[in-house]
Parts: sequence; structure tokens; C-alpha cells
Amino acid sequence: MRSILIERILPALLLCGALVFLLPMFARIINAGNLLGLGLCLGGFLLWCFKTPLHQWYIAHGEQLWFRITSRTVLGLCLLGVLLAVGLTGGMLYGAYGKRTQNADVAIVLGCKVNGTRPSIMLQQRLDAAYAYWTEHPDCLLVVSGGKGSNEDISEAACMYQYLTEKGVPADRILQEDRSTSTRENLRFSKELLVEQGCMPKEIALVTNEFHQLRASMIAKDCGWTVSSIPAHTQPWLIPTYWVREWLGILHHTLLGTE
Repeated sequence: MRSILIERILPALLLCGALVFLLPMFARIINAGNLLGLGLCLGGFLLWCFKTPLHQWYIAHGEQLWFRITSRTVLGLCLLGVLLAVGLTGGMLYGAYGKRTQNADVAIVLGCKVNGTRPSIMLQQRLDAAYAYWTEHPDCLLVVSGGKGSNEDISEAACMYQYLTEKGVPADRILQEDRSTSTRENLRFSKELLVEQGCMPKEIALVTNEFHQLRASMIAKDCGWTVSSIPAHTQPWLIPTYWVREWLGILHHTLLGTE
């Protein structure tokens, strides 16, 4: 059984994993998540390819002190990485579904990439979640937040406004925040806009993809917000890439206090 696992199942899983992380690249989605995932899968496959010389090397050096210390350190780091990934995943799921809003007066739609003048896949998912919530709560005020990137024809806020009004959301139920270039600025500038409008609701809901809800709420807390979530669906083929990317993003925010 162990031989079958090593000879057949393990390399197949590693190659399938590499394909999963490679697939978004064909849609021009390249980030730290799929680069890291692809690197780990291909690295594991290369180790499998050289398993025989590596095993011989282990036999020759396995009893040496430096080798035992190094191998146990690497094993410990791998175990720590697995535990960390499991813990972060649990936190991300709770951030998305453990604090879902029931009756938020204001929902902030966090920006994402715009392709020309139309929303990217990820942004459209957020907008669809915002629209679905608005149809059930038509008195809710939607704040669309996102500036214009160097490779975008219009601001993310303008794109979101256009998309939502085309679906039937009245213009007077949407506020545009079009200066931000990061999640932190999304929240800070949206708060300033709401204050200017004389609107200080008891509850703010964040509309973003489920994997992003935890980090967004952490940043919102830094900005003085108390928030709940409206999680947007993520297409299954994109989940591994963005999930791994978000692990890195949460660690970066926790350790350095930035996005």
C-alpha cells in the first residue's frame, strides 16, 4: 500500500495540484498564491523524481548529527506550516460565515480589478452578492469603493456603479468612493465619505469574497469599524490560488500591520 502511494498516487496528486494553480494563469491571474502553490507542487514532484538518489544519500548521511538536526528542523517547519494553514483556513471560514449580517444599513463593496470598463470575475462576484443583498434590503445604502489602476480604463467605483445601476439599483442608493488603491484605503475613505454624508450606521457589512472577509474585517477593526460580512461566492477553480494568497496576506497583515 505504501509503495502504491509513493509510486502512483503521490505524483499524480502533485501534478494535479500544479495544474490547479497553473490554470488561473491562462486567465491572466498571476499572484503570490498560484506562484507559491505551483512552486510547492512542482518542487514536491521533483523530489519524487529523484527519490532513489535522495534515499541513498539519506542512508549515507542519516546518522550524522548535522543531518538529523537539519531534517528534523525541516520536518518541524513543514508541520508548523500545515497547522498554520489549517488554523488560518478555520479563521477565514469563520470570518466569512460566522459573522454574516442580518440587517445592515450600509454595505461597502470592496474594489477589485476592472478589465477595461467591465468588472473582472472576482469583482462581478462581489457585485452579484451586493445586488442579492440589496434586493432583500432595498433600504440598504451601497458604498462602492475602489480607485482607478494604471491598467484600468475607469475607476473600480465607476465600474461597480455602472454594473449595479444596470441591474436596477437606484442611483441614490449608491455612493462612489473612487480614490482608494488598497483595502485599508477602501475602508478609510469610505468612512470619510459616509461622515460627509452625515451617515453613521450602527452596522456596516463588508461585501467581498469569502476568503478575503477575515483580513478585511481585521483592517476594518484597525480603522475603527465594527463590521459583519456579506460573503461573495468564488468560482471553484480560483479557490486554491486565492486561498493560498490570502494565507500570505493575513500573515503579512498580522506581522507587519499592513495590507
